[in-house]
Amino acid sequence: MTHMNEYLPERLAANPLQDMESDSDIEAIADAVISASVLRDECDGDAAFKKSARQLLYACLGYLRDWCSLEQRTVGNLKALLDAACPSAPGSAANDLGDLFYEIESGCKRVISADGITMSWEPTALERNDGTCPRDTNGIRPEDDFCLGCYKRFAQGTAPTTRASIAVSLSRALPGREG
Repeated sequence: MTHMNEYLPERLAANPLQDMESDSDIEAIADAVISASVLRDECDGDAAFKKSARQLLYACLGYLRDWCSLEQRTVGNLKALLDAACPSAPGSAANDLGDLFYEIESGCKRVISADGITMSWEPTALERNDGTCPRDTNGIRPEDDFCLGCYKRFAQGTAPTTRASIAVSLSRALPGREG
């Protein structure tokens, strides 16, 4: 990631997404993304916006750290997660990122039937890097999963139009899609 490296601890500067291990690493990366972007001024002037932007970044970075392989920890995948926080359809508050976190929380995923109209529920195939499978535990509580808790705080504490604005701004703040 360009420019943000000067805001990161030396240990994370070379490859922050590959090297993040702790919640404090995630916080440092999120703050670096904000500090290195045009969002810095908006966040400095609006504490609620900054808090929401941080929670979304924490959720996406935490998902990459806890649910994805090292090879999947790319800027392109981070941007894809941020893009998924935008509404799935015009005028809708629903989004693909919300569906992903619902899958973690419930242990089930929504599946559209062959007719394209009806939906059914199936056990999720997701597995956290520590071996926890939401399908085996009837879902995971937000307080038991860092990224899910952050996403819930983001979604519950921010209006839908503001959520979309934050997601777009953060996605644009990152360098071009890599990997």
